[in-house]
Amino acid sequence: MGYTGSQAVTGKGASIYIGPGLITSATTSGSANVTGLPAGIVGVTLVVGSLVSGTGIPAGATVITATPGSTTVTLSAAATATGTPLLTYQTLLGEVRGVSQSGAEAAEEDVTNLESTAKEIITTINDEGTFDFTCNRVAGDGGQILLQNGFVNQSRYSFTVQTPKQGTQTTIGDAYTGVCYVKSRGFAFEPTKAQQFTAKLRITGSLTFVAGS
Repeated sequence: MGYTGSQAVTGKGASIYIGPGLITSATTSGSANVTGLPAGIVGVTLVVGSLVSGTGIPAGATVITATPGSTTVTLSAAATATGTPLLTYQTLLGEVRGVSQSGAEAAEEDVTNLESTAKEIITTINDEGTFDFTCNRVAGDGGQILLQNGFVNQSRYSFTVQTPKQGTQTTIGDAYTGVCYVKSRGFAFEPTKAQQFTAKLRITGSLTFVAGS
């Protein structure tokens, strides 16, 4: 029997979202339904779990229903304004088993000179390194497909690493956002284990920390 995805409860751990969607839409204040979406994206890249932002959309809103072929989705929070905003969405990367950042460091320059009494070092610019992760490979997962295509096309994506709520946070946990490209991706198949999908996202520019609330 093929693996079709776990039944783990969502929202308990960290989530990873990958851009680059920009879409036209129609919102109504007090309604969680977003209508007037472009044909062909609902249920493909705009899927259940996708992170959506824009004018009138509460922070941290995600898609909770997305029927393929439809031009309407339902969000986890109601819009606060009526209008036709241009929305940004990021596709949830499915079944992430682990994620880690590595290689983040400040570049250094040795400025030791004849007047120095010891070695002198200055820092120049930061290198944010990479995010490395492993997923259960799920055929048809929008986020995994996006990264596979991104590796082939050398596309740059926006991304969000959303952490769980901690301490006194009641609305949303901390988040890290930035821009990346897919430096590498791979697969692992073993007869006694679930299929795995791995990828390395190379961060370009600064990594932004957004405090939760």
